[in-house]
Amino acid sequence: MIEHLFLKGDVANKVWSHYCTVAGLIDNRLNLKQSIRLWRDMEDNSRSKTIFHIVPFVVIWVVRWFPPPIRWLKCNTDGASKGNPGLSSVAFCIRDHTGDLVVAIGKRIKDAPSLKAEALAIKECLEYRHRMNYKKIILETDSWSLVQILEGTWESP
Repeated sequence: MIEHLFLKGDVANKVWSHYCTVAGLIDNRLNLKQSIRLWRDMEDNSRSKTIFHIVPFVVIWVVRWFPPPIRWLKCNTDGASKGNPGLSSVAFCIRDHTGDLVVAIGKRIKDAPSLKAEALAIKECLEYRHRMNYKKIILETDSWSLVQILEGTWESP
């Protein structure tokens, strides 16, 4: 279950308690997903309409990580570029079938566009895999464009 810093803690408790009092809700806060769903369902409540105009809309993605099969490893990569191109970095982490961290590495690279940073993160992971002689590894990236390029399905706009 994913929780959020705006759901738990002293400040979050005060904010949610205030909102729930104003909106006429009972403050159970079972988890973030339920809290946001409850908040969205209050759209027809006139007291909550005022709050909807004050508080910006929140977009939430539920991200799930699935472990690799037994005796396999999974590498998650990410590259980032501030300015595109600009200040850039790459990182990857490798986990085993139980989800335990095997290694996590990140480093600054030369300024690069974001797609190049994503590609270099994969390159770093594969080079590490080769040095460590890991045979069974699953690679995951958050760059859909790079996945399409590597699979040969990317089409130029």
